[in-house]
Amino acid sequence: MNRRISVPISRQLIKFPITPNMVSIFTLGVGIASGAFFACGGYWNVLAGAVLSVWASILDGCDGEVARLKLLESDFGCWLETVCDYLYYLMIFAGMAIGLIRSSDEKMYLIWGILLLFGAVMSFLVTGLGRHRFAAGRPEQYLGIWQAKAERRQSNPILYFGRYTEFIIRRCFMPYALLFFAVFNLTKVVFFSAAIGANLVWLISLYSYCAFAFTKRSPISESTVPAETSA
Repeated sequence: MNRRISVPISRQLIKFPITPNMVSIFTLGVGIASGAFFACGGYWNVLAGAVLSVWASILDGCDGEVARLKLLESDFGCWLETVCDYLYYLMIFAGMAIGLIRSSDEKMYLIWGILLLFGAVMSFLVTGLGRHRFAAGRPEQYLGIWQAKAERRQSNPILYFGRYTEFIIRRCFMPYALLFFAVFNLTKVVFFSAAIGANLVWLISLYSYCAFAFTKRSPISESTVPAETSA
């Protein structure tokens, strides 16, 4: 769905002196604005934050599309996009935590907020470690490489669970789910679910890293796995 909107936008962007890195930074700005609205609390602010989150998800595909259309793909651009993706999640989660803490006197939101941010940071660190080891040259291919490795171990219940649930945290899915819950004023459900999910992500990622590290590393150029779609 995102591609149907992002591709026409990208085709217009290439008419201007705009680089893929500029698009990545702008998209991060939209994500920061989304987090700021979440931090303000209140139904309409949260809804506005969720809408901006969806737009950040759509624009997330534009930097790669502009890079391909202008033949400006680079390793630095890949890593910049990855860092911006990580910061996007941090802004959204931090905003949700601050908004709920401000709108309620219950200390449990602070505890769950700390748990959520811890899980998010750990997920980024462990996933980054995996990207560096298995897809150092092309970080956008890491998900495809991970899926291929996990598929070869279908009898492993942890990898099986991770393989069929990883779509939940992708930027092409999560913002839409967040918008759905925001419309019905159920952001708390997303908040608690994200706190649990973020910690499951880094635990599964760490397990995967340890499991895959004992296998022979294949060069990216020889890999036949598909490139990762924007998360």
